[in-house]
Amino acid sequence: MTIDALIIVLYNAPTEKTFNHFKFVNSHLVDGFVKPGQIVLISPINSQKCTEFEQQFQKYADEVDKK
Repeated sequence: MTIDALIIVLYNAPTEKTFNHFKFVNSHLVDGFVKPGQIVLISPINSQKCTEFEQQFQKYADEVDKK
């Protein structure tokens, strides 16, 4: 599934800020697709800043993708 399609499914009518935040906190997703087995962080729809939890999550997701 493409990253954009996943965002639309998860958030229904996402704003540009929602798209940008999702892609930022899920920066480990590359080539425009979410692959089976990858971890995806689903943030609240109105999130605009990367939280400490999201930063920790990004590191973990990168480690999982390297395996």
